Amino acid sequence: MGSGGFSRVFLCRYKKDGNFYAMKVIDKETIVKNKKKNIIMNERNIMKNLSHPFLIDMKFSFETQKHLIFVLEYCPGGELFGLIKKYKRISE
Repeated sequence: MGSGGFSRVFLCRYKKDGNFYAMKVIDKETIVKNKKKNIIMNERNIMKNLSHPFLIDMKFSFETQKHLIFVLEYCPGGELFGLIKKYKRISE
């Protein structure tokens, strides 16, 4: 679905409930090399503790030997920053 400085985002489907999710895969080596470990851990902790109807919900987080994975609520339509950049102004 997209990529950023430290991660890639994939569309996935959870076998147990059939729902779609956005899976953010973060490379551990890259965040350690760029000294961004605290930023990523803050992101995880904030998302874990947030619950608001206007914010993306983090469903799961886990790690493998090489990656950190955040499984997020899937919201089709693109990211807000990209939409604002494209349309300059959007209504509520």
